[in-house]
Amino acid sequence: MKNISAVIVGVLVASLTAFAVERMGYAGFGGAEGAPSVGSDVDPSPVQEGGSVPLGMQFIAIIGWFLATLLGSIAALKVASNWAPVAWVIAMTVAGLGLISVLQVPLAWWVGAGALLAPGGGAVAAIRLRNSTYTLPTKHDPLPLS
Repeated sequence: MKNISAVIVGVLVASLTAFAVERMGYAGFGGAEGAPSVGSDVDPSPVQEGGSVPLGMQFIAIIGWFLATLLGSIAALKVASNWAPVAWVIAMTVAGLGLISVLQVPLAWWVGAGALLAPGGGAVAAIRLRNSTYTLPTKHDPLPLS
């Protein structure tokens, strides 16, 4: 149950991080007004008239996937007592969501590669930062009374 909770926490943190980084990227590359609010008549996609996403926004997406995996994995590892496989679950989730983004918007081929590699790098960094292990933590049995 602890590991399931860790994955839920990690995915939530990763989602919020990716959302925040992409919003900041949109504000930086989408114009001075920033991202449109919900329900506005402004098209929320950063796609230019020619059908391509600005180069800087493509880099921001990859950076966002890395940071989302890093922070989401750190949060999950804290909950899961540094059991490393939860970081890989977060990385696979972020990679899947990144590939969905790549398939929905016309992006360069290297952004698709970044959608797979950036989450892997974030997971490795989180595992090393937290000194995590692949052995499942054991419960501490009380000492015998005899």
